[in-house]
Amino acid sequence: MKFCKRCGSPVESDDIFCGECGMPLSRTAPEAASDNAAPAPQPPMDEEEKNTPRQVILAQGEEIVREYRCCASEFPNQEGILTVTTHRVIFQCLGEKALLVQELPLENVAGIKVHSGTVILWGRTLGGFAAAAAGLSVLFTGMGTAATAMLFLAGMVPGAILMYLGLRSRFVLEITSSGGAAIQVGRAGRDLLLHPAEEDERLATELGALICDLKNGQESAARPTEAVR
Repeated sequence: MKFCKRCGSPVESDDIFCGECGMPLSRTAPEAASDNAAPAPQPPMDEEEKNTPRQVILAQGEEIVREYRCCASEFPNQEGILTVTTHRVIFQCLGEKALLVQELPLENVAGIKVHSGTVILWGRTLGGFAAAAAGLSVLFTGMGTAATAMLFLAGMVPGAILMYLGLRSRFVLEITSSGGAAIQVGRAGRDLLLHPAEEDERLATELGALICDLKNGQESAARPTEAVR
């Protein structure tokens, strides 16, 4: 059975739109391969399309079960989407100047960790505190009024900006694997630019149960049926 990747409602294999939310339904790989006509030329992408994660290419018999728009960044402009299919878990974060794609086979998923919230970047915070303290200290130097005001502002304004930038919203996703590889997003480096998006809470609350249901379904399908005596 297929599921709508927006609302999760069950849909028929020949449905074009979801009956619950109206989402256009993507086709599976066998359906796409059955088309003999040559693909029509595609128009040039606009800026929004360039910064949108590409559609996942499905294997034969593979279907998209759910998609989560879980994180994003502004500089550069990019959006992160976690896609769960009947065979894989795929994370894409693509933009005009950025590329990050990670995936795991569904049967290898061993654990999930999601963090969505505010963190303190101590380097910026302490630097801002030091600049603000230096600006405050000039009030006690006994300098002229104009010079004191200029030095005070020269310390307080950058200090306040650095302390503000030291508080960042951050999205971290770790999906561990029994095979050693893992999906890791937001752990270090430029991934710190990723912040929570509209479906981060939904991902955190239901991803584990969704993967368990899919893995149990695979195990049931693979288990040989006992002969009826």
